[in-house]
Amino acid sequence: MTNDWDYSMIAIHHAGRSFSCGPAALQLQEIQDMQMGKSVAPSDDIGYHYARDCFGNIFEGRDIRFKGENLHNYNTGVIGILLMENLTDPEEGGDRVAKVRKFLNAIGLNNHPQVPDEQKQSVHRFIDILRDFFYITTLGGHREFPGQLGEGKICPGNVGLSLVAGLRRTTGLSAP
Repeated sequence: MTNDWDYSMIAIHHAGRSFSCGPAALQLQEIQDMQMGKSVAPSDDIGYHYARDCFGNIFEGRDIRFKGENLHNYNTGVIGILLMENLTDPEEGGDRVAKVRKFLNAIGLNNHPQVPDEQKQSVHRFIDILRDFFYITTLGGHREFPGQLGEGKICPGNVGLSLVAGLRRTTGLSAP
């Protein structure tokens, strides 16, 4: 892991389409195991610095003294915050998963995701705390950062991106 302490940006992520508001500690452990167990370029630790569950609880991920691994080729100076839920609309992704979710949504079996108020307030307060310690100028959703590939194309989902836009309005931070 590489030292990194000069943070000026925050990247917001969602846990992905296979996660929901559930037992956050177990889900976070599963994500850490997946990232560390990759056959190609395994991580030394979970790639995110912090995670927030749907109830506003915070979990520490990778030690803040070390550069995260949550953006493709763009991690220097970026604090990664993971929201422990799926924040995509049913049609996002354009793949089989999206088709199934769109079908389930059409027959009323797929809930439209939304960010719980506790989580919104918690993330906003946490950004304020981070700004007390770092000169944060930029806030973005994963896919807003330059050169993002794979899951980064839809992360943090349209719902998550709407949250990020609202946070930028209230905090005065810039987009990437």
